[in-house]
Amino acid sequence: MTRHLAGLTLCALWIAAQAPPASLPAPPGAAFFGLTPQFAVSPDGRQVVAVVITPGGTATLWLQPVPAGAGRALAGTEQASYPFWSADGRYVGFFSGGKLKKASVAGGTVAVVCDAPAGRGGTWNASDVIVFASGIGDPLRRVPAAGGQPVAVTAVDATRENSHRWPQFLPDGTHLLFWAGAGSAPAELKIGSLDGRDAVSLVAADTNGAFSAGYVFYGRRNVLMAQPFDAASLQKRGDPIRVVEPLSGDAGSNFASFSVGANATLAYTQGTARPLILTWFDRVGKKLGTVGAPGQYTNVALSPDDKRIALSLTAGNPPNRDVWILDAASGNASRLTSDPAVDATPIWSPDGSQIALSSQRAGPYQMYKRIFGGQSVDELILKSDVATIATDVSRDGKFIAYTRTDKTTGLDIWTFCESCGGMPIPVVQTPAAEDNAVFSVDGKWIAYQSNASGRDEVYVRPFPIPSPAVATQKISVNGGTQPLWRGDGKALFFLAADGSVMSAAITTQPVFTAGQPSKLFNAPVSLVIRRSYAVTSDGQRFLMPVLDDSNPPVITVVPHWTGPSGT
Repeated sequence: MTRHLAGLTLCALWIAAQAPPASLPAPPGAAFFGLTPQFAVSPDGRQVVAVVITPGGTATLWLQPVPAGAGRALAGTEQASYPFWSADGRYVGFFSGGKLKKASVAGGTVAVVCDAPAGRGGTWNASDVIVFASGIGDPLRRVPAAGGQPVAVTAVDATRENSHRWPQFLPDGTHLLFWAGAGSAPAELKIGSLDGRDAVSLVAADTNGAFSAGYVFYGRRNVLMAQPFDAASLQKRGDPIRVVEPLSGDAGSNFASFSVGANATLAYTQGTARPLILTWFDRVGKKLGTVGAPGQYTNVALSPDDKRIALSLTAGNPPNRDVWILDAASGNASRLTSDPAVDATPIWSPDGSQIALSSQRAGPYQMYKRIFGGQSVDELILKSDVATIATDVSRDGKFIAYTRTDKTTGLDIWTFCESCGGMPIPVVQTPAAEDNAVFSVDGKWIAYQSNASGRDEVYVRPFPIPSPAVATQKISVNGGTQPLWRGDGKALFFLAADGSVMSAAITTQPVFTAGQPSKLFNAPVSLVIRRSYAVTSDGQRFLMPVLDDSNPPVITVVPHWTGPSGT
């Protein structure tokens, strides 16, 4: 691939020779969701469905005609991500609340297709079969669009790769184009099939891919590329060409903002991923100030003394996600990890002396720890053959709570205590998706989110051993994620389904009691990530990465892209 890139002609982009493009901004009063816009062109090229943030702070699907016209929201698609179209253009598939869902474009009830704890793309053929990525380290799975039990159609080679995602059906409705990577092997597009046969490599790629008009489109080093491709023989036909640059994308998820309809209508956004600004808010949502320079921040965590911020930051060329530490007062930043693989989800030890983190440097996410300001070598906490992501450390420093990806039950909550014998202990392991577990201050309770009811809600249960006399209690009322305890243990914060920051008073003596949750403020949450906010120990200030919308992106739509020859 390096040879191909070196031989590319650096001339004017081919887009200029096509039909006049249309520009689609976000609807009035709204903004495109995420670090880079998520959208999909309909098969006939006449509509674009995009994820937007409404003024109330809720991510929802927005249907926009091409080239222009009044758009509209699709009811029932709150908290949607990564939309895709059915082959006949009558439905839109998307992910929300740990589920794969579908919505009729004409309106009507949104239906759940199946579980998808952390969806990373889907595709829908004319036989009403959907293939999708249900989780970060999962294989691709197929499921009837009417619903049913998903069946794996790829196998992730854990010795070389960590993820299969962003599937796209080829014209025969049987073969699939998908992205594979995040491991020791170079990231690439592969071709698989519904019968589960071994996938074959197609081209080195940093992002999702799509086929139309005799080309496979994909992102490579911030450039949208088009590889001539014979869909009948499944073979490449010459060297790729540059289509447009810079192409907007999110290096952390290997997703680029482009889509191609079956009639070769091409849509894309240009530029780099939008930066975020670390912003302080008080309990009523008033902005109190910012920290550091804008950047692609995720997974913020405050040190126990509130003086330092650990977070994931995507930076560099090529971009890479690592753990960084910021001074909460000055904003001065220092890099904690520098492995070429993804390092993310930092968690502070109770005394602030260590950082627990999760990394893909040895295959699926594994948990490591590092002495803050000390050794430069990360120590593996627990070796696992599946992904494990640290979410909290108990106040006595004994237990680590983590999310474990199980091949049968999906996301589950486990704990690990090295001084207690070193055996991992399942805490919540059900067919539902459980995540984001955090210990209470006294260590006797654990709060977490679960979609067992059909949507994410926040629950609290005893720890370490569930007591038959003390039942698990639901804290949220109309949806909730990302629980965090106040420093004195007398309140539990979480995010409501509409993104609002909520607070519930907690009493643990003589029995556990949770008050009715109250809304504090509408949070400008614009990313679906594991931890999108942090709170000071006194519960008075909230830190959030907020999208910088000073230069909002616009979706460019090129009708009937025909390649460099114009034929």
